[in-house]
Amino acid sequence: MLVGTSQLATRAGYANDGSGTSLAGLSPELFFGLAFLKGESYSVDRLVAMMRVDELPYSYFEARSPERIQAGPASRKIMPPQENIEALQRALNRFRVRDLEGYLAMYSNSVIHHGYSSRIRPGVPGLREHYTNLLKCFPDMRVEVEDIISEGEKLVHRFTFWGTHRGEYLGIAATGKLVTSAGIQINRFSDGKCIEVWSVHDTLRFMTQLGVIPKLRDTLR
Repeated sequence: MLVGTSQLATRAGYANDGSGTSLAGLSPELFFGLAFLKGESYSVDRLVAMMRVDELPYSYFEARSPERIQAGPASRKIMPPQENIEALQRALNRFRVRDLEGYLAMYSNSVIHHGYSSRIRPGVPGLREHYTNLLKCFPDMRVEVEDIISEGEKLVHRFTFWGTHRGEYLGIAATGKLVTSAGIQINRFSDGKCIEVWSVHDTLRFMTQLGVIPKLRDTLR
């Protein structure tokens, strides 16, 4: 059953008055057709219940982020490349001294992140959980940036992760091994904040160094 804007907003307890008050900052108008987005099917009652307690699956509003829909070319301020680079460098400097909140200040609260574990929550809370866990498992971790490329609203940096495995990670007991892994991250900025981030890591190398995945040469012996 496809529900209209006013019906869905009213049943969820939201006033369709243009105030824009609803889940994750989305206006009620943007909930139209949510039950069929991403090919998933939820009953109206279930969808409304999830909206009331902020349990709506992130896949429903990931593609409908306020920044993507409401901030068109005329309303979104694209920062000059150098300003984006400086924002990233400030954030990395805060991370180096273990000021996690200072690092996270680079991101919009509703930042959309790709390439991280599907188990983390959306937005800054999910990134906070991700990095807090990494710092517990790899307390001496550091990220060395080798290249930075910036154009328009997007900034790309190539980096290497270094860290000693001192705590349980993904169910893997501490090994005391030094792990290094390369990665690339793309940050999309608007009004001085990163509103979307793509992160790609050499997970195979990472897990192999932890001893979870046997090296190819060992399997061929």
